[in-house]
Amino acid sequence: MQSIYNIPVPTIWMAVVKQVFGLEAEIEAVRFYESKKNQVSKLRLRTPQGLKEVIAKKYVWGDGDAEFSVLKKAYSLELGVPRPIAHIGGVLFTEAVEGEKLRAPVSVQQAEGLGGWLNRFHKAMTPAPARGTFLRGDCRLVNFLFQAQGQKIYGLDFEQAYFGSPELEVAEFMASLLAVSGTERILQSWPLAAILAFLRGYGGGLDLEGLYECTTKNLHNSLEFCPERVEEIQATLHSWQTSKKEILQELARNWEGEKQS
Repeated sequence: MQSIYNIPVPTIWMAVVKQVFGLEAEIEAVRFYESKKNQVSKLRLRTPQGLKEVIAKKYVWGDGDAEFSVLKKAYSLELGVPRPIAHIGGVLFTEAVEGEKLRAPVSVQQAEGLGGWLNRFHKAMTPAPARGTFLRGDCRLVNFLFQAQGQKIYGLDFEQAYFGSPELEVAEFMASLLAVSGTERILQSWPLAAILAFLRGYGGGLDLEGLYECTTKNLHNSLEFCPERVEEIQATLHSWQTSKKEILQELARNWEGEKQS
């Protein structure tokens, strides 16, 4: 993350801010965040109502209409997302949420909370009838925020939302845990404990064999997108594939325990 305060602000930003927050609004400070897809900044604004902190996301591809719609619905359903403020001129404004982006290793409690968050999102955001489940997209650890006070989880970044099988999204998250672990012993590692807790939080109803295969595919994809960590991911992938039988047994045992509790 790059943090810069009290820098000259481009005129275009001033114009958009005044259009959204009023002519008297002024940008007091800017913090830029690293993003592979878009230009994301945290703005501290001085308005007649007082100081406000908002996230401004300027899209490099697309215009953000879809993400704004997802956020509006999810926020109205109290699903744990930042409050959407406006989408104008290719810039999405949301209320800044205090908290820390989740990083590995996550605790069992956090993993279980993430599973619960995703299950609620899938159920609440999927209309009936629908061909498939409404998925948040880009379901990786870095796209969640944890608020220690109140133990609340927020989902971030919904521009890739789509309809599909829930196994695809759950597997994507599982692979994101495995890809950052660098472990060569899956069965004795924190990622497997976190995965089991995540699935308990999600609550069941998934095809475990399909979930395993989707996770394997996502790990293979990580080799392409994380070239700087190829050796670590290859070691984790090898352990994941050679331990398939034991992993599926652990997943099934975890599922049965969830049904009985």
